[in-house]
Amino acid sequence: MIVGLLAASWAIVHYREANKPAERTSSGTAPAAIHSLAVLPLENLSGDKEQEYFADGMTDALTTDLAQFDSLRVISRSSAMHFKGSKETLPQIGRELKVDAVVEGAVTRGENRVRVTAQLVQASSDQHLWARTYERDLKDVLALQDEIARDIAEQIRVKLTPKERSLLIQIRGVDPEAYDDYLRGRYWFYKATFAGQQKALEYYHRAIAKDPGYALAYAGLADAFLIVLDPEGLPLKEASPKVKQAALKALELDPSLFRPHCSLAFVKLFNDWDFSGAKAELEQAIALDPNSAEAHSLYSAYLVIMERLDEAVNESERSRDLDPLVLWNNDALGLALFHARRYDDALRQFRWTLEMFPDQGRLYWEIASVYEQKKMFAEAFAVHQQLDTLFKCPCVTPLGEAYKRAGYRGYLLKKIQILEQGPPAGVDFLILAQLYTTLGDEAHAMSYLERAYQEHEQELLFIRTDPKFDSIHSSPRYRDLVRRIGFPQLSSDKN
Repeated sequence: MIVGLLAASWAIVHYREANKPAERTSSGTAPAAIHSLAVLPLENLSGDKEQEYFADGMTDALTTDLAQFDSLRVISRSSAMHFKGSKETLPQIGRELKVDAVVEGAVTRGENRVRVTAQLVQASSDQHLWARTYERDLKDVLALQDEIARDIAEQIRVKLTPKERSLLIQIRGVDPEAYDDYLRGRYWFYKATFAGQQKALEYYHRAIAKDPGYALAYAGLADAFLIVLDPEGLPLKEASPKVKQAALKALELDPSLFRPHCSLAFVKLFNDWDFSGAKAELEQAIALDPNSAEAHSLYSAYLVIMERLDEAVNESERSRDLDPLVLWNNDALGLALFHARRYDDALRQFRWTLEMFPDQGRLYWEIASVYEQKKMFAEAFAVHQQLDTLFKCPCVTPLGEAYKRAGYRGYLLKKIQILEQGPPAGVDFLILAQLYTTLGDEAHAMSYLERAYQEHEQELLFIRTDPKFDSIHSSPRYRDLVRRIGFPQLSSDKN
């Protein structure tokens, strides 16, 4: 479940200053210290709705540039995009995202030119602090993005390290057609659907054909190939070589990119079970982009696997703070708390997440799991029934009858019977192992864990910290399985 969320994972405020002059303007009042900001979706002023992908892409690029600054907390694109078309005021948005300031503006794209108007606004007071209009040839659009980020950093008095400054003064050109294809690819990538990934791959390949040295397009390929957890997608073992090839090519062309390190980390962790290799990639990704919610989230999963649970919770909280309005980061925090045995905290986090995403079935399962660990079996059953009713599962009635006859144990036995009689392709070995462990049936639980090992299931990596398997930790078969997975020694990993 954690892996599925990771893969799934990994607003526009109406532009009220469209007639600002081209030169910088300022309120004349020194702003309060700005330590955090969000880039709200830039408005498309091209008069063509088909150009939305371009404005969204510019928003994404500006967010990425600003996120490189270690001393500034920058909200991820996913949460900021929730405010596209929003009627909420800037103070409301600032409170929801917990930021000191926002960047908003507009994009106008001509045949060979691009014009961007950006402004910095103090979120709490809606006070305009600075604005400027930029215009460049499309081939110089990357330099334009860097200049905007550099100017914003100057306005909010961010102290750039020599490395951060060097990243923003590199003179980089780009083929305008390749850049256009890349932005179209990002647009489809963020749809987070199988069809969207296929379209993204198509556009990334087009970009590479037009500009074989375009590093971002290769990085996009690596991202898009991680559709492996979609039921329609490639199995991870088949996608992994494609991810590695694309990510390594991206880093060969531009070692400053962080996304390829995240892609490599995912493959090394969940496909290769190369724990030290995954750790190195994640540390490099975070060093390059300390504001990457994706990197912090994946690092949290790594730390859970390594049994470093307090650190995992901290990393998950960091990821949630950087991207607070998306399902995965909120759910992942609940899972980290659950693995850390902080059951009351996990329950609060899962319920909070369920309020935001009431149609996500996994949250009901996770809440029920917390109740199981607290020995609150009536509450656990009630949540399971809510889940089955919500999704109109035909097994609601027989499961309810089993509970009435034999309590929670009877419910679990009936659940197992239904799952084992289902289609072989749909059998989840880890869930069945969890159910049998809850019943105290070590033999059947280990049999399903062995099958999960043979299938190289990614969720198997969490068995050392999943509370549901605590009762079998002393089993010789369990210990042998842990040895064969090849976890590193905990003491050496802490260095």
